[in-house]
Amino acid sequence: MNKMEIVKAAFDLQNPAANEHLADSFQGTDSVGGQPTDKATWAGMEMMMKASIPDLANNVSDIKEDGDDVLVTAQFTGTFTKDMDLSAVGMGVVPATGKALKFPASTLRVFFEGDKIKEIRDLSTGPDAGQAGFMKALGVKMG
Repeated sequence: MNKMEIVKAAFDLQNPAANEHLADSFQGTDSVGGQPTDKATWAGMEMMMKASIPDLANNVSDIKEDGDDVLVTAQFTGTFTKDMDLSAVGMGVVPATGKALKFPASTLRVFFEGDKIKEIRDLSTGPDAGQAGFMKALGVKMG
């Protein structure tokens, strides 16, 4: 697989082996000051999101190699059909709305370690980026 194929496979949330493309030292980071996410936390968040949004998809609209990295623009979509338990991060349970969700599109830089993804850095900024944008898309008012 080339790097773009690896990214597409890792972003395919219906692929049970998607996280096998992440290096053991993996970090998920963002440009708005969110806590870095390790591989186990990344996988746990993905499982939690898919439990609440069973048709969750990460739709890639643009992907290109940029030197040794890959730049990708993607957007989560899905239907929020089951409550989302965010108690582990101190946010309680977010009740399901039954609504179709369309999260803001994000531009991400994907860094590699050999044939594994070592970091996915969300380059997006602004009020719809990071955790605040995620919660806003779920219909949760913050602050």
